[in-house]
Amino acid sequence: MKITPIVFLIGVIFLVSLYCTPCLAIERTAVVIGSRVIMHTEPDGDSGAVARLNRDVVVSVIGRADEAAEIENYRDFWYLVRYRGEEGWVFGQFMNLSTNAREITNIFSRDEVLRFCELKLMNLKNLRSAREYEALVESASGYLDDLVLLAEDTITGKFRTEIREYHAVGKYYLAIAYVGTGDYGEARRVRDEFLASYSDVVFSDGKVAEEIADEIDRLIKERGQVNP
Repeated sequence: MKITPIVFLIGVIFLVSLYCTPCLAIERTAVVIGSRVIMHTEPDGDSGAVARLNRDVVVSVIGRADEAAEIENYRDFWYLVRYRGEEGWVFGQFMNLSTNAREITNIFSRDEVLRFCELKLMNLKNLRSAREYEALVESASGYLDDLVLLAEDTITGKFRTEIREYHAVGKYYLAIAYVGTGDYGEARRVRDEFLASYSDVVFSDGKVAEEIADEIDRLIKERGQVNP
């Protein structure tokens, strides 16, 4: 049988769809702190056992139950974990998630996404007020990188609409930071990206992207630069 290019392409697409699954953009891990901890088939202590995990084993965390549960007066979440190719649920009491180096590794829900974004924006606002522009460039850049990961992640990506709005505000602060450092070329570049990407966004103060871009232009001009 002669394999034509179109048949070959269909075969490749089939194999990709068969074996490729969405990946977690954020690497979440946890250390097992109990002994012979059961990895359950469901987020329920009465469900079957997939495996038993020894103390200090490191597992990948790939999901979390929507609601916290209470077991023997201990309230925590059930976490979906992966270990040696097997997946199952482990109660949070028996894992330590604080070993993760980055804050975003412990974000799962919409409320946690919004809380993270609000705290970060407050920090950016404070840096601007203090005119700490170098620190503002670093903080705004890191914040934007974190938002990209949250938006691409299979767990938090469902809140992409909310994340996008916060990303727009982060871009604004990054542009302001570059103006403050005197890097007007970067300020204009970020301003152009902002205007191209967020023309449909109405901000909490009622402003639209064009008004924000005009504000950035005005700040550049006030520093004695020619029109962008």
